[in-house]
Amino acid sequence: MPTLMRLRSDGRQPAALAILACCCLLSAPRAAGAYEGVIQGSVKKEEPPPPKAPTLTKAPELLQFVEAEFPEEAAKEQLTGEVGLLVDIGEDGKVTKAEVVAPAGHGFDEAAAAAVRKFLFSPAELDGKPAQVRIQYTYKFVMKEAPPPAVEVGPGARQPQAPESLKGRAIQRASRKPLVGANVHVDETGEDTMTDSDGAFSLHLFPGKYTVRLAAAGHHPFKREEIIDEGKLLEVTYYLMPVSFGLFQTVVRAERDKREATQRTLQREELQKIPGTLGDPIRVVQNMPGVARAPYLSGNIIVRGAAPSETGTYLDSVEIPLLYHFFGGPSVVNPEFLDRLDFLPGGFGPRYGRATGGIIDAFTRRGAADQAHGNLKVDLIDAAAFVEVPLGERFSVAAAARRSYIDAILPAFMPNDPVNGSVSVLPVYWDYQVRADYGKKGDKHQLTLMAFGSDDRATVAQKGGQKKLDLAIGFRTNFHRVRAGWAWRDGDMSNVFIPWFGRDDTGGELSSGGDSPFHGSGISWSWGARDEFAYAFGGGHVARLGIDLKFDRGETNFTAPGFIADYRTFPGAAADVPLMTFNRVTHQSNWGFYNEWELKLGDRIVVMPGVRLEEYWAASQLKTSVDPRLIARARILDKTPIGISTTLKGTLGHYSMPLGSLDVDKELGNPNLVPPKAFQASLGVEHKITDVIDIDVTGFYNRRYDLVVGSDRMIEQPDGSVKPEINCNDGLGRAYGIEVLLRHNLTEHFFGWLAYTFSRTEERRRGNPTYVPGSYDEPHILTAVAQYRWGNGWSVGARFRLVSGRPFTSYNDSVYDADSNGYRGLTAAYRSERNPVFHQLDLRADKEFLFDLWKFGVYLDIQNVYNAQNIESWQWDYRYHERVGVPGLPILPTLGLKGSF
Repeated sequence: MPTLMRLRSDGRQPAALAILACCCLLSAPRAAGAYEGVIQGSVKKEEPPPPKAPTLTKAPELLQFVEAEFPEEAAKEQLTGEVGLLVDIGEDGKVTKAEVVAPAGHGFDEAAAAAVRKFLFSPAELDGKPAQVRIQYTYKFVMKEAPPPAVEVGPGARQPQAPESLKGRAIQRASRKPLVGANVHVDETGEDTMTDSDGAFSLHLFPGKYTVRLAAAGHHPFKREEIIDEGKLLEVTYYLMPVSFGLFQTVVRAERDKREATQRTLQREELQKIPGTLGDPIRVVQNMPGVARAPYLSGNIIVRGAAPSETGTYLDSVEIPLLYHFFGGPSVVNPEFLDRLDFLPGGFGPRYGRATGGIIDAFTRRGAADQAHGNLKVDLIDAAAFVEVPLGERFSVAAAARRSYIDAILPAFMPNDPVNGSVSVLPVYWDYQVRADYGKKGDKHQLTLMAFGSDDRATVAQKGGQKKLDLAIGFRTNFHRVRAGWAWRDGDMSNVFIPWFGRDDTGGELSSGGDSPFHGSGISWSWGARDEFAYAFGGGHVARLGIDLKFDRGETNFTAPGFIADYRTFPGAAADVPLMTFNRVTHQSNWGFYNEWELKLGDRIVVMPGVRLEEYWAASQLKTSVDPRLIARARILDKTPIGISTTLKGTLGHYSMPLGSLDVDKELGNPNLVPPKAFQASLGVEHKITDVIDIDVTGFYNRRYDLVVGSDRMIEQPDGSVKPEINCNDGLGRAYGIEVLLRHNLTEHFFGWLAYTFSRTEERRRGNPTYVPGSYDEPHILTAVAQYRWGNGWSVGARFRLVSGRPFTSYNDSVYDADSNGYRGLTAAYRSERNPVFHQLDLRADKEFLFDLWKFGVYLDIQNVYNAQNIESWQWDYRYHERVGVPGLPILPTLGLKGSF
């Protein structure tokens, strides 16, 4: 009797091979006997060039089964047997070899081998290309009684044939994926069949009551009672519950080729439910080594001590102005759109420019290729929706949108002080993404079109009080991007072309009581393109040539207080502050050209020299920089059967930043400025302890120079006049330290990491030999992240952070200023004090419920579980004698709901 073939697994095989357990169903039984089939699959071990391992992207499926002839001798003696074979499947899906490795004798071995050699499979794919694989197949022979003879009702009469009366599909619950090769069995008749590539099946049954059972690899057994009526076709859909529901998916793991010495990549499974991130994938980068804790609610990315503006932020290789919404909110990308996140803390190759810190590049994914999917998420802060739809075999679209409503909810919880009232500044944000793709993996041409944008505003909420304050605070930032993409690959050549267009809108106002108003706005239209051509030579060498262009047209308008008069009409009176109005239209362009070689010196050493030439044109000023870079990786210990390997890595590179149009403006800036620069060096080691645990230790040194700082000097002009220099290139900085990342990679139940950074960030001005701590100097940063899933939809996670306090400048005394009728603080040594050590524990728990066509999830994310009073800043009394610490975020529980189909 044909039955479901089972996958025998030791827990370490790729889960994708489980398809083999249900894609082979044997045909109708002979009178003498029947059989079962058992498949155990494994990718044929080939010797790929290190360090890349082949990735199984598609498992073979049995398309044509040939029944083995039951040995006559065994049939007479009523014998059964199991024959184990190693089966080689060619690139065309045909069996090239069937070798008996577990014989059963009595003629079973020869019969099984002869039948398996005639099998036909769909081709397996490694890295998206047809490839030879080897599976282990067990052919089981089972004796069955012969069917009863047909009942003759007259001369030449035959047994009647039942019509098609039961037709259905086997579907995985919630995901709605068709279950291919599931076994469908009818208890009363013993009839068996299997589902096809769409999960469909049909049965021929006479009227009556039947027990239908379904069995599919990786799913719980399914049983249903069905009644077949005379002359009617019963159509059903059966939804099977997956056994591994709620566990991490670890289908196949393979190393990506690394173009950077230190490239930390997180996949979707590791980005979705990190505690303290409110389910936002991009915020996970804040837990990586080398990233300092941002000031309270700022949401900035501080990499190896560099200012946030010195780190480049990209979405699908297109530069964007910000990654996070205001006040440390979520990222500007819907979590469902994110495919992976590449974080380069420094020493990156010439592909990226215009940054002297690090690089963060978030990559989105194309829409689903199987069927429509979507979800809706709602929590106490915002609501988000996502949908993806395939349109044919090669075309797909996906869209997402999000809107916050904290400005509508929080005022209800503000204190109601009837006398003084309460005031709070609240964020309002929304974002969207729309993407269309044409082509599938392996196609020569692939096309992408994507539009995305974000909007942030800060508003003032007031409650209570005898009268409303005459206070106006409003800041906004808004950006939109349209990005196209064309990827072409032909043999050893490939090219990726990405043109884009964007609009940025920023502005704000600040006034109190009608005094010292500030109004400003800026609109920037930008467009550009990125193109990279690569050619793979023999021996694994690759040459890359690229161009990275960006053009801006900006309109800047603002009104603000000008220079304050140095006299008052009488002691205690307010100074007369004249207003200054500024309007300017600016043009700016950045031309980047780069070349990089990937040279493999033997099987263990990869050297990647490269250079980036950058030309900056702003306010009629042309600035040029040449940035040579070198990356090297050397594998000093090859992988052993237990997965151990050791790789040394190092970088040397020069980097530069563009100057803004206002920086070199003749009125507001200094035309003599040169681009800020940095020299970066690093040396580290990666050691793979086991196949799932590895450690990365990297030491780094960054020297930044020609930084733009304010200047109080007066500069004589060619016409003999004198004007303020305003700013100059006298800024110097350095950062050095060591980063340690101990990581447990994604397995079925667990992943996590322990990140520690020791670093010092210091700065000074030319002419002053003494370094002082930088604004973002945090010598010790310890972060521990862990998440565990035990199935049935349950998961829990924790994050703990321990960070040195940031430096600040204190006051040690004050003097009374009669003119202003107030005290003026006398500062202590510059940045000579630090905030107390920051420590915080965050927890998260998730539970998912599966229904036939959708699933529902609920999560509780608790930040600062034990309500640590971490000091973020200080509030001084009017004489600057006493101070009170201003604590950061208190305990903050967030409850969220999410429905997906």
